Amino acid sequence: MRVSWSDHSIDFHLKTSVSALSWLHENIASMRQIRLTIGINLPRGMLQDVMKGSRNLTCLSIKSKKLKEMPPLPPQLQQLDLRGCCKLCSLPALPATLLRLLSSGYKLDNLPQLPQSLVELELTECYSLQQLPSLPDGLKRLSLKSCTKLSVLPELPVSLTRLDCSGCQSLEQLPPLARTGITQLICSGCPWLKELPDMPSSLQRPNAEGLGSISTLPKLPAERLKVLHISMTRISELPGSLPDLEELHCGFTPIRQLPALPSCLTLNVDDCVSLKQLLLQLPPKLLRLVARYCSGLLLEQLPTGLMYLHLDLNGCNELQQLPAHLPAQLQTLKVSSCSALQQLPEQLPAGLMYMDCSECSELQQLRKQLPAGLVYLNCSHCSELQQLPAQLPAQLRTLNLEYCTALKQLPELPLTLQTLKCKGCRSLRQRPKLAKCRVRKVSLKECDALPGFKRARE
Repeated sequence: MRVSWSDHSIDFHLKTSVSALSWLHENIASMRQIRLTIGINLPRGMLQDVMKGSRNLTCLSIKSKKLKEMPPLPPQLQQLDLRGCCKLCSLPALPATLLRLLSSGYKLDNLPQLPQSLVELELTECYSLQQLPSLPDGLKRLSLKSCTKLSVLPELPVSLTRLDCSGCQSLEQLPPLARTGITQLICSGCPWLKELPDMPSSLQRPNAEGLGSISTLPKLPAERLKVLHISMTRISELPGSLPDLEELHCGFTPIRQLPALPSCLTLNVDDCVSLKQLLLQLPPKLLRLVARYCSGLLLEQLPTGLMYLHLDLNGCNELQQLPAHLPAQLQTLKVSSCSALQQLPEQLPAGLMYMDCSECSELQQLRKQLPAGLVYLNCSHCSELQQLPAQLPAQLRTLNLEYCTALKQLPELPLTLQTLKCKGCRSLRQRPKLAKCRVRKVSLKECDALPGFKRARE
């Protein structure tokens, strides 16, 4: 037994003996909150005997992989958390004072009547649950994540502000939403959803990611949207302008043109193969641009005033060059697998800290001067790369040159270097000088041309 007790609140861990329950039985009447962890099988009725004295209890949390049924609940209970009871088969009658019910359990197949006081209902991974009872008029938050047998939802109360039915793999349609107060809707990973209903004017954060049958969006409150997830859908068109949108995730869609996004902070257009160009004017506050595997993308310019931008263009295999002037505050640059990229801009931003140009098979050399603050440089599998700058950045910590098969020598390494990877550099003829470095990890395997190198037996 392990007990932590403070201000009418207790953490009670029961792992070895049921005898410790007698202490809880004697003291439970004075408690308001209990977090109970049970690691043993309890005799039938023992927990019920203990809970009989819990008349003042308002918050109850139970975590047990053994518990299959619950005793009657305290009459003044306001919060019940059973998310750690994975084998729970049913719930008892719920008190009229209950505000929050949080539960999970793959064997839970039905619910009792829900009290009108309830404002939050969370049912996670209840794989056996096939239907819900009527929902209370005052319910505000409803989470049904991964309730895989739910095929239909009851009428939703007007008071509802958040609905999460992600991973409900049997769900065939959503109930009407237009009259609710929903601000956040998460219905990702519901493969049987063919269309979305009309949306409420309050909606700010819809997530329809992975709805492969959805080809059009219903009318959206474009002026209110903050975050929009539509990746891995068939949606090809968005509203002309989303003035307050801060995040747009539309990867793996047939979108050809982006809307005006003046307030956008994060833009993810991964694998949008039909997208030929980004916005003529990118948002001035953009922080993160992810455009991996946009095979047809041509990137002509980026606003130089973009602040603290993370630029990810991995896999854009038709991209031959980057804009001559990258944003001054650029911190992360990823151009891995840009197989047509032949050179980097003449001058890279001074604030650049992370650069990945691995698998750029046409890249023959880096610029003579790299940003002084660069800490990570990955040039692995750049088979045409013949030389590095004579002076590497003084802050560099990681240098990955694996399988740069044309590279013959390394420059002087900075004192700060911690990781050096040169595996497969078959043309490298001089061992790196590491005596003055802080290197913790070095890989020189398959460097056949190094003096004293012995090929491992196959």
